[in-house]
Amino acid sequence: MIVHTLFSDSPDTLSQVVAALLLGDVVLLAGDGCYQNARAKQVTPDADLFMLIEDARVRGVNDATARLISDTEWVTLTAESQQVMSWF
Repeated sequence: MIVHTLFSDSPDTLSQVVAALLLGDVVLLAGDGCYQNARAKQVTPDADLFMLIEDARVRGVNDATARLISDTEWVTLTAESQQVMSWF
């Protein structure tokens, strides 16, 4: 499993993430990537979608279609993955 951590609110960057996804990969929305919440779920319906609770709160993203996780859960997710890719 690869954790694709999306920090960008650019639709082009999201498209690059989607193109790189393999079966079993997950997408984590962090920072300004939280603004991609609705769009990400539409283009990645088969991938698990996570979002950092604190980043969503700070940006006023209240309607989360992603599973909200804490920083501690983020650490666990990355520790259990084979690789982490960050997208800016």
